[in-house]
Amino acid sequence: MTGSTSDAPDPSTDAAELARGALIRPLRPGDLRAVGALLDCAFDGTGESAVVERLDDAQALTCCFVAECTADHGPDAHWRPGAILGALFFSPAWLDPDPLPQAAGLTAPPLASVPVVALGPMAVEPGVQRQGLGGRLVRAGLRACRLAGHGAVIVLGHPTYYTRFGFQPARPLDIAFPFPDAPDAACMVLPLRADHLPRMRATARFHAAFDAPADDDALAEAVAAG
Repeated sequence: MTGSTSDAPDPSTDAAELARGALIRPLRPGDLRAVGALLDCAFDGTGESAVVERLDDAQALTCCFVAECTADHGPDAHWRPGAILGALFFSPAWLDPDPLPQAAGLTAPPLASVPVVALGPMAVEPGVQRQGLGGRLVRAGLRACRLAGHGAVIVLGHPTYYTRFGFQPARPLDIAFPFPDAPDAACMVLPLRADHLPRMRATARFHAAFDAPADDDALAEAVAAG
């Protein structure tokens, strides 16, 4: 998995000042081109920006935020007022309960999927990584998800990073992720409302915009926030 989620101190004074002064605000339609370039840089490829483009086409982006530069720190276009220094996306996802056992001669009705949201992708401009911007984006996004009434958030990412925001491994809650090679500790869920999670085995299902990658590794990288 790739991206930028570390908030360890960095010796760069300029980067620290730039990050502290960044404005965390909701994503606007006009941000998408700059955000796409940021994702391509942070993930060293176009997979994640293509996912975001498909989510946008499907009107499936929700509670998304960017970190906007508010001060001029030099000639680099990434460091000028209005530049996008970081971005975080959420999209609809579902927890599909496993089918009930079939009794002889009977067909059990299908169980309703539980709506949740998926966190990712997330990226921070390389020049201002490790300055806390990722954490600010995540906290803003989670607050917005709670206010919007979402019941839970799922994420595939670094456990040491996301547990600080309250995420916990999904497997002990009987929730499986569709990535056979992903470590259990990297598959996490954050309940936002009591009793929202299904009380039975379930499998996380991400939006169809994530389905285009040809293999599970590519899909896992696209949904991972870091």
